[in-house]
Amino acid sequence: YPNLLQKEYRYQRNKYRLRPILMPVHFLRMRPGNFPTIRLAQLAMLIHTREHLFSMMLENIDLKELKQSFDIIANDYWHYHYRLDQEGEFKIKHLGEAMVDNLMLNTVCPLLFAYGHHQGNQLIKDKAIDWLYQLSPENNRIIRKFETLGVHCNNAFDSQSILELKSSYCDLKRCLDCGIGQGILGRE
Repeated sequence: YPNLLQKEYRYQRNKYRLRPILMPVHFLRMRPGNFPTIRLAQLAMLIHTREHLFSMMLENIDLKELKQSFDIIANDYWHYHYRLDQEGEFKIKHLGEAMVDNLMLNTVCPLLFAYGHHQGNQLIKDKAIDWLYQLSPENNRIIRKFETLGVHCNNAFDSQSILELKSSYCDLKRCLDCGIGQGILGRE
């Protein structure tokens, strides 16, 4: 399988005059299921099996249906491998619900919103924002810290707002310019 991939790459490289990517791939501090090799294989399968993915996003499709289209399984080779030519135990590699939500939140919604903005189409932008309201909030260190301060997130729109507030106000020490900062400082 790796030899077949290399042969295909050489053909595509010559046909389209592709330049190799010289950046190293890192495998440190991540679970094997999140290795770049697995994620690239899943992306390749997504592109291969879902020809009109962007069109699906634009059509009157609901978020649940779109998320189901991301339910893909990497090529059979990857059931026994996490890296090329390094065999491991059998495990079917598919995108989990948390990863699909992450893709929706950090890739699909921003792409859809940017496209709607570029096209001057408010309906597309509204769809992207509506999907953020439907997604679960992120669960990371920053969001958890705000939760301890009494700022709760009900959905991904809220958690994205908190992350933006942190980078635009907290990181720049502009607490007095921020409503949340004013509220927290007023409590003490």
